[in-house]
This record gives sequence, C-alpha cells and structure tokens, in this order.
Amino acid sequence: MRFNKHVFILSICWLLINGFLLYSLGIKYAIDTTRFDAEATAWLNGKFEPSYRLWYSGYIAVLVVCKSIFHSIYPSIVFQYILSFIATILFYQGLGKLVKNNQAAFYTTLLVICYLPIEQWNTCLLTESIFISLILLFLWAFSIEKQSHKWLMFFLISILAASVRPNGGILFITCCTLYCIPLIQR
Repeated sequence: MRFNKHVFILSICWLLINGFLLYSLGIKYAIDTTRFDAEATAWLNGKFEPSYRLWYSGYIAVLVVCKSIFHSIYPSIVFQYILSFIATILFYQGLGKLVKNNQAAFYTTLLVICYLPIEQWNTCLLTESIFISLILLFLWAFSIEKQSHKWLMFFLISILAASVRPNGGILFITCCTLYCIPLIQR
C-alpha cells in the first residue's frame, strides 16, 4: 500500500477539527437524547414498542450495545467518531474514482471536513452524526465497480439510514428507484 498524501492531510485535518470541536463544545446531551436513552433502557428491559421510534431503531441499537457493555450511552460518541472518520476517507476515495480527479475529491472532502455545522454533530448524542456518515458512505458506494457489491452496499446503507432517521428512507427510495428503472426499461 502506497502513501497517499491526500488521505494523510485529510486525516490530520479531520482529527484537528473534530478534536477542537470536542474540546470547545464537549459532548452534547439534547432533549431527544433523553427519549433515545429511555427507549434503549426499555429495550434492555425487554420492552420493545413499535412506534415512530422504529425509524430510530438503528441508533437505539447502538445505545443498547453501549449501555449493556459500558452501562452508559456516552461511548456511542466514540462509535460516531470512528464511523465519521471512515466515511470521510471513503467518501474522498470514492469521489476520486467517480470524478477521476483526486485533487477535486481532496478539496471537496476538505470542505466537508471544514464545514463545522456538519462536523459538530459528532459531539452530539443524536442520530445526525451517523446519518451524515451514512450519506457519505452512500456516495462512496457509487464508486464500487463490481455491480453485485455496489447494490449490496446501496441497500445495506440505505436500510441503515432509514433505521437511524425517518428521512433516511429517502436513501432507500433512491436506491430502489436506481435499481428498478433499468429493469423497467428493458
């Protein structure tokens, strides 16, 4: 594996900006976090009620894992940061393949990293960080060359996005449309 200076620079920038945001903002606990925490506790007690929270079940599952292992929802922030970092790097690599211009992909990804309203979601115990990471991964999936792997990733990412936020269903609808239109046109 060869050294990629763009990945190195993006990684350093991501670490610096997210480190700064974590230091300056701390971990944010919001009103919605209370609902997700209560639902995770209910799941741990065997009380699953299908409701609007079904749309948030992916995020609640992350909180359940954190609560069962660490007895706290705060370690989910680590998961959010790891997912965000991986999604950002894969976004750069996928965009480079799609536009066939690593320089353009580098600057685009750098702008995404430097856009603080996006990056600040990593400090919040909310679904937005995971959702944004899944959108970046969805864009990366376009760059996968083997069609069966591409469609597997499209469907997996879109289902995960729909389980994290209700508007994640848009990715699922997009995925189904992209898959069905060529079949209909035959």
